[in-house]
This record gives sequence, structure tokens and C-alpha cells, in this order.
Amino acid sequence: MIKIGTPSYLNTKIISYPIERKKVVLQSSMLIEDVPSRLGTMLENGEIDLGLVSTGIMTEDLIIAPTISISGPGKVESVILFSNRKLQDESEWNLGLSKDSYTANMLAMMLCKERYSNGARFVLDGRTDAQVMIGDNALRQLREKGHWKYVIDLAKEWYDWTRLPMVFAVLVSKRKSASIIKAARGIVRAKEWGLKHIPEIARASKPDFMSIKETERYIRNIDYSLGEKHIESIIRFMTVMQKHGYTDRVFSGRRLW
Repeated sequence: MIKIGTPSYLNTKIISYPIERKKVVLQSSMLIEDVPSRLGTMLENGEIDLGLVSTGIMTEDLIIAPTISISGPGKVESVILFSNRKLQDESEWNLGLSKDSYTANMLAMMLCKERYSNGARFVLDGRTDAQVMIGDNALRQLREKGHWKYVIDLAKEWYDWTRLPMVFAVLVSKRKSASIIKAARGIVRAKEWGLKHIPEIARASKPDFMSIKETERYIRNIDYSLGEKHIESIIRFMTVMQKHGYTDRVFSGRRLW
């Protein structure tokens, strides 16, 4: 049995919905949903065989499945820095990191250090002037807004900086086998089915804080492909991570097929 990890968010319903509703059948495979940070740990520990995991955990021993990612060519609405400070603010302020996403945290840190050279300090607890949020929590907060002055879409910030799509998650495995390749191809088939049936998925998956129209628009705004520009973006992301001491973060270039 091949265990496949996927994030437990609205943006992956394009994959999980067709599998759960038997529109695409994955033989000898099962889906396990969790937050991206946990999925990375599960892949490393061998608890899953294949995972749609955060780009920021990529190391040289991971093998990537072609044609599939969770990316943003611009705004994605679900990887957000909610802030009471502008990114240009050079005074000292606390930026709260997410416990759910390694990639979103690294992206926020890169923007602060490399693009803006601001005074942000990165914390996991305590009083904060800004907070990284991802997934459905970010979508909900985006509609509630609360006390935040600024809503900063981190995917758009990356695109404005690099002119490359921000790749948040890719489908990877630590080993290559016929059964893993078969499972990965099944995930790709599910994605392709999902892209052809977005209205149906939106109706079935609508959160209580979004309309069906908003849900459909959100799903359509996500880029689920993986092409040359996406690979270029991953390599650029890895290069900046290495610059800041994460020397094990490498895109090997190895593919499952």
C-alpha cells in the first residue's frame, strides 16, 4: 500500500475530491491529509511514500513528479502576511511565523531580508506585529481582516520580485519504484480530472465563510502545473535558502519519469 500525503486545504480539493468520490481510482494507494509542515516530517520518517510537500524541504535525495505543483503566478489569497507594519519598515518589529508551512515562513523571511532589508524579527510565539497564515485559515482571515492594517499576498511579492511563479508544494518521493510511479501518475490523473470539473468541486467543497462563486474563483486562481519557469523558481528559492545557511536545500533535478 502506497501512502500519499496531501495538504488538508481547499487548494488540494482539485486532487482529493476526484479520488474520494472514486472519479479516479488509485489502486493499492491511500491518501493521508495533514498540514504541509507535518507532511514533510512524515516523508522524512517514512510514514508516507509520496507527498505533495512544501518546496522549502527539498533536498538532494528527493525525486520530483513532473507536471504537478501548487503554485501562484500572482496572488493566491491563501499564503498571506497579515501585518500592522509595511514591509519597508526598518524599525524593529516581530513577524510571527506559521507552524503549518515551512515554505511560507522561508518566503516571508527572504522578502524581509533580501527584498526589503527591513527590521523584522521572526518569532513563533508572543506578541507580533505581523503573522504568516496559510491555507483555509488565511482565506478566512482575509474575509474577516480583524485588526490588521495590511494584507500582503506572499506569492505576489515573490512574482513581483523575481517574475517567476511561486511554487509552494511539489509531489515528491525519497525512492523510485514502479508502485510509486503508478501512484504519482494517479495523482496527476486526479488533478487533470479536477481541472475539468472545478464547478462541481467548488459546490461540494465550499467553506462556510465563502460563496460557491468565491470558491470556484479561488481554485481557478491556483496554478497546478510544473514547467520550466516553475523549476527555475524552485532553484532560485533554493539558492536564497542556501545563502542563509540552509546548505542542504537542493533541487536534484531527478524525476520519477
